[in-house]
Amino acid sequence: ESGESIANLAGNGGHSGTVSAVAISKDGKTTLSGAEDGSVNVWSLESGDLVRSLKGHSNGVSCVAFIEDDRVALSGGHDSTIKVWDLGSGLGRRDSNPGVKLTPRTTLRGHRGTVLALAGIGTSGRFVSGGRDGMVNVWDVQRSLITLKFQMNGPISSLRTHLMTIVGSCGDSSLHVWSATTGKLLRTVGGNQKSVVRKNVATSIGASSHIPTTHAPILSIALYQNGSRAASASA
Repeated sequence: ESGESIANLAGNGGHSGTVSAVAISKDGKTTLSGAEDGSVNVWSLESGDLVRSLKGHSNGVSCVAFIEDDRVALSGGHDSTIKVWDLGSGLGRRDSNPGVKLTPRTTLRGHRGTVLALAGIGTSGRFVSGGRDGMVNVWDVQRSLITLKFQMNGPISSLRTHLMTIVGSCGDSSLHVWSATTGKLLRTVGGNQKSVVRKNVATSIGASSHIPTTHAPILSIALYQNGSRAASASA
């Protein structure tokens, strides 16, 4: 509430390369970080301790996410793979030897190039991934297979979900909204102005208020918890 830092996670056996991705658990007690050195770390936000270290990528990590009520972690990287990690329970407790690196449950391959974005879809055990190749894949994590995929014209730089709706950016200045069950494009909200809050993106398919268009591609998206608004940012 004060805007002050509550934990510094730089030490305690952290990353040796630039941190490129972070995600926070639903209860706000745990964070997941990925770095250009290929490592993925699980941290306690309450103590600042390194809880677990996950090793499996052969190149830098570009995106991370929690799914299945934070029991499973995902990481995507420049090696074109998605790693699925079983975290189990007790994430708030530090391992007796956090330096021992856990290996992934499975490795998923569905992109030709860097995996840039990951997001869970509800509590269904599904998630969506986006890559530099412009492909959007919906995965069944238990069966380790793609259940839906569609191709866009540019790199998928950011993805967010609300219920069964996917919101993403694909190398242009618009937000694109798809059905997570059919892949149908539901609407496109055009035009970005550096940092914009857009109303009724995920929950409404009706017309939106006019926002002047620029040519700056959207780099990052955030959704309000109830999906009623989206914030986007560009270079």
